[in-house]
Amino acid sequence: MFFPLQGNASLKRGNETFESTPGNGLIADGIADSDVRFVGPRQHLVMIIEQKEMINRLRGMLETPARGPIDFNPSIDLT
Repeated sequence: MFFPLQGNASLKRGNETFESTPGNGLIADGIADSDVRFVGPRQHLVMIIEQKEMINRLRGMLETPARGPIDFNPSIDLT
């Protein structure tokens, strides 16, 4: 997860591009067809969470097993 403090980055996943700017973060899940690019001076807070941990927490919140691949929208509105 990228939380921008200043500057920007972009994530290309398939045919879509998502922008990380102050007020809008990104989830980069490390899938093979994604590409993260950083542009110019920037400062991001980065948080790494293992997929297994995300699944366990999701299962606890929903009180039901999480099955199949988890696909998050890469864009996070931070406003």
